[in-house]
Amino acid sequence: MGPRSPTTELSAGPRGGETRPDQRAEGKDQPLEVLRHVPIESIVPNSQQPRTDWEPEGLKELARSISANGLLEPIIVRTVGDRYEIVAGERRWRACKIAGWLEIPAIVRSCEDKESLQVALVENVQRSDLNPVDEARAYKALSMEYELTHDEIANQVGKDRSTVTNLVRILNLSDSMLGHVSRGTLSTGHARVLLSVPDEHRPTLAQRIIDESWSVRAAEAWAKRLAKGLGGTRQGASRGQRKSESLQRIEEELCRRFSAEVRIRVKRQGGKLEFRYHDDEDLSRLLDLLGVAVC
Repeated sequence: MGPRSPTTELSAGPRGGETRPDQRAEGKDQPLEVLRHVPIESIVPNSQQPRTDWEPEGLKELARSISANGLLEPIIVRTVGDRYEIVAGERRWRACKIAGWLEIPAIVRSCEDKESLQVALVENVQRSDLNPVDEARAYKALSMEYELTHDEIANQVGKDRSTVTNLVRILNLSDSMLGHVSRGTLSTGHARVLLSVPDEHRPTLAQRIIDESWSVRAAEAWAKRLAKGLGGTRQGASRGQRKSESLQRIEEELCRRFSAEVRIRVKRQGGKLEFRYHDDEDLSRLLDLLGVAVC
């Protein structure tokens, strides 16, 4: 059974610290926050919760920890009708339900929909609890529904504006590809590369990244070759030699193996094999892979 409700309600400060009841009148511009023990069954999830993936084993592990050590941090809720809606702490609430608690310590806060979404988003981002797609959708909701700029969102979550913008852009991918990003079979780096190629080529590139475990650099190299008309349609520089399908496959395998842009240049007799590197560190990495010792 969960802890019993206290006989006296305590107001809580901005960070959840308890204050004396006679301090409630201070800071009149701040919403009143009350710490109480709330019945588990009177709480409902946040309708704007950015997180959609609840990993069952992780919840069971948290439930065991809460059973052994108690709940170290109360959840935050707001009143909606005769119920309490979670603002932050849904994962802890779910774990307490698994642990069989009847009540849960909660800070009851007065807040509007926008603030509720912001608090839920910031908590999840700070705890690294969101997958990239859920995070991107939350940013988009703040931008579209509540008219926050990407700069304002970035300030809220402590990230660069470009990070927020680039993450929102991945939502332009298909649902299938976003599913892979959510599960981690495609990284956000891979997603950005997919966005750089025409729609009709994205499924092919995504499947090769997954099937052949391509790094982001290998995927970038493939995308660059596509953009420059390589892959069987570009002709050799000196004699108009067409690159064979076998050479195309070799080129792609070298890109994957070395995580670098590798090109085979076909000439009348023989050709050239070119490796491109970004900086001295990247050059050293390639030399190590090629077994070249530099004194």
